[in-house]
Amino acid sequence: MAGLLLVILVTLVYAGILDHGFVQLDDDLYVYENPDIQLKTSSSLWHLLTSYYVGNFHPLTMLSYAVNYALSGLEPHAYHLTNLLLHLLNTFLVLIFLHELGLGPASAFLVALLFGINPVHVESVAWISERKDVLYAFFYILAMVFYLKSLHTGRKRLFQVLTFLAGLASMLSKSMAVTLPLVFLLLDYRNGRPFSVKAVLEKLHYFLLSGLFGVMALLSQSESEALSTYAISLFDRLVLLSHALMFYLVKLMLPFNLSVYHFYPEKTGSWLPLVCYGSLGALILLVWILYRTRRSHPELIWGGLFFLVSISLTLQFIPFGLAFVAERYTYIPSIGLFYGLIAWTDSVIRRTNRPRLRTLAILVFSVYLVFLGYATHERNKVWKDSQTLFSDIIAKYPDQAYGYLLRSNVWLKQKDYRATLADSEQALARDPKLVKAYINRGISRGHFKDFEGALADFEQALHLDPEEVEVFNNRGIVKALMHDYQGALSDFNRSIELDARNVQAYALRANTRFYLRDFAIARTDFDRAIELTPLDASLYEKRGVVQLELGETEQACQDWQHARKLGSEKVTALLHRHCSSP
Repeated sequence: MAGLLLVILVTLVYAGILDHGFVQLDDDLYVYENPDIQLKTSSSLWHLLTSYYVGNFHPLTMLSYAVNYALSGLEPHAYHLTNLLLHLLNTFLVLIFLHELGLGPASAFLVALLFGINPVHVESVAWISERKDVLYAFFYILAMVFYLKSLHTGRKRLFQVLTFLAGLASMLSKSMAVTLPLVFLLLDYRNGRPFSVKAVLEKLHYFLLSGLFGVMALLSQSESEALSTYAISLFDRLVLLSHALMFYLVKLMLPFNLSVYHFYPEKTGSWLPLVCYGSLGALILLVWILYRTRRSHPELIWGGLFFLVSISLTLQFIPFGLAFVAERYTYIPSIGLFYGLIAWTDSVIRRTNRPRLRTLAILVFSVYLVFLGYATHERNKVWKDSQTLFSDIIAKYPDQAYGYLLRSNVWLKQKDYRATLADSEQALARDPKLVKAYINRGISRGHFKDFEGALADFEQALHLDPEEVEVFNNRGIVKALMHDYQGALSDFNRSIELDARNVQAYALRANTRFYLRDFAIARTDFDRAIELTPLDASLYEKRGVVQLELGETEQACQDWQHARKLGSEKVTALLHRHCSSP
């Protein structure tokens, strides 16, 4: 009954996400512009399971997207539903885990509900690209349940095997799962098993597995250039680590001013903001209080250690990315925090044996839970679409350039060049080193036939990053519009030199050579583009036109027929006009 009530309450709070679409923040790279999940070529599955995506290695997560695509194509409702179902399962598993841990039914239900309806977790559930969070958590919690059962039941071998399989699946879903061996040691401690060399050695295979996936995570972040260049001293790192910890603790309890991005604190001279040093002091005080109460309230110690261990990899001691902290990182660690607080509250009430205190606690928690449910319902609305999400970043961090840059990408995709121009300029006013903002502004200026302004933007972008392929592609387009076809070819050639698999560059170069009536070489470029992207109908359509110019009507008709099979309606007129069997 408790589990059913949990599912109903969490579903009511999160139901709004089912009407949301994709957002232009990794969803394109993971799902709606990722041909690998369609599994239409013989190498797609292998590539899906062995490749890094957005600086991460999580093959099981990618496979889940492929299953989603096989069942429902690119209908966002199905992807959101899958995320929600996983979150519901995780909430139910938290309840089971806490029962196995020995927490009372009422307290276990309350912890699970705090986990299920906390607005800090919206990012993990409502963001399709964060499937890895809810999926790794499912196997992570399952592994903890199986591990506890291996300690408590006679079927030890069976549950050891299940623990290993669940742990492996969790690591294949997200690298944060590498903390599992340390959590198993904490579960030993919670169950009265003494810490010993034997206890560590019996988990050696988990530590080796964690080491392997940890190295792969570092390599993937390094390859994607996600490791941050934020240069600070060792002491400042300690201060920021403390600030990050206090950020997570406070946000989980008082979830205000939430955002998909929280940026690094800016230094004034050699000093970080005062709140960062205050966080260090607050953390020292908190540790001292926990130490003083270690015997009277061990549940606080265990919950705190669980929180610290499971969130440790995200504390930015090695900085990566633009974000200083991210709400999604609290998904599993929050279990420890809520466990400690609820178990401590229950212990205090039992020891004092005051009915009025229990009544007051029930009243306070009831009001607090209603607040959390409402806050989560409202936070879900921010994830409705890309424009809403990025506007929220701007509202929370108006002095940061990145929100404007992200929103300019949305306008550009929608071909709203005036809005793209406005947001690009806002981004550059805050950070004049944003290469992508110059590119977006250059494209917009080109659309308004301000070719000189566009070229100036592309030149500045190349000054900042001489090997940015996108700049050469777009500058080549502007040069072609200015009838500087040789200059355009030069840019497309350079783009291909930098990235031999750049399909857009091959297609653009082919188009330019078509205008120069160099049909044979244009066909060669289309051949290469099709080799790299065999499912793009527009490439077959254009190659067919080139082959018609070369007098190869039969081959042209074959290309157009193939383009129609891939969904192109544009080729119908060409087939009727030039082919005997349209």
